[in-house]
Amino acid sequence: MRKIIILTVLLSTIIVQAQEDKTVTLTVSGSGKTLEDAKLNALRSAIEQAFGAFISSKTEILNENLVKDEIVSVTNGNIQKYDIVSQVAVPNVGTP
Repeated sequence: MRKIIILTVLLSTIIVQAQEDKTVTLTVSGSGKTLEDAKLNALRSAIEQAFGAFISSKTEILNENLVKDEIVSVTNGNIQKYDIVSQVAVPNVGTP
């Protein structure tokens, strides 16, 4: 039985290294199949919230059939410090 881990991360000091030095405090959550996946998901979410993200999409159609559909998200930033506030393991309901 696989479990989904939901993680809430309090990013107590995210240093925004853009044109101006600023400290931003965020509370975010992330989920994943493992604790590490959930943590990376939450940290990525924090960077997207603090810095924003660039989204690009490309769709290729041939003879009215979808050949390729790509969506890419790019963001960049630094996290100085984070604290895990809570974590919960949720069992998959209905998964064999």
